[in-house]
Amino acid sequence: MSLQDLKIPDSRQLTPNPDNPFKICGNVITYSRNIAIDAFNWYAWEKKRKQQLA
Repeated sequence: MSLQDLKIPDSRQLTPNPDNPFKICGNVITYSRNIAIDAFNWYAWEKKRKQQLA
């Protein structure tokens, strides 16, 4: 697996905001969730594609 296969979202949304320091917690959760969903979808797609070739 290479970095080109999985697209890592931009992490600039994780920059702390001095006006609302607790917002970063929600951003971290959203960021992590998006990475996990993308990884799952990529794995499911690759598994199905490779299964068809086998």
